Amino acid sequence: MARITIVGAGVIGLVTASALARENEIIIVARNLPGDGLSAEWASPWAGASFIAGGTSSRIEQQMQLDTYSQLSHWAENYPESSVRLITLEDFFDFDDNSQIWWRMLPEVTYA
Repeated sequence: MARITIVGAGVIGLVTASALARENEIIIVARNLPGDGLSAEWASPWAGASFIAGGTSSRIEQQMQLDTYSQLSHWAENYPESSVRLITLEDFFDFDDNSQIWWRMLPEVTYA
């Protein structure tokens, strides 16, 4: 098991630490950590990100997007303190053939 130090506890640092912690010992070094008071000195209390599956050029990219969705869904369901949330999104397309939407197999995807 490798010992890895992550510098910074922002979105990228914490996501990297989470992914690497599966097989490594992780140390996070940061001026501010989740749970610290709000401050203009760091953006993480206000940072946001979204995942929207999109067009891909290969099955590998599709799998990467499915893996990302799976991890984010896991965090939303099991770690509410993570602030990861599943929200409803309406996306409109300019074609009638839903077979072109590769991510239609995700359980939350519905069609009107």
